Amino acid sequence: MKKREKVSHLIPPGGTFFTVRILNCQQNNWKGEIKWLDGKETIHFRSLLELLMLIQGALEMQDLHREEDYFRSWREAAEVIEAEENR
Repeated sequence: MKKREKVSHLIPPGGTFFTVRILNCQQNNWKGEIKWLDGKETIHFRSLLELLMLIQGALEMQDLHREEDYFRSWREAAEVIEAEENR
């Protein structure tokens, strides 16, 4: 199977820059590498979820994260639903 390579530039809120290289896309999953330009690090990722977690981690390290940028947990979602039902 021929490997496709795509390069994308992600600019998340806060101004941190990344270069993402998709090296393989099999079984609806991305594998590749992300280069954090501000942190001067390159890390290989094994899934889209891991890619998103790496980006979130970089934002946390630079104190650029915002509360609305976090992934919700099941508990947090249940608390929101409960609060809406109690209105």
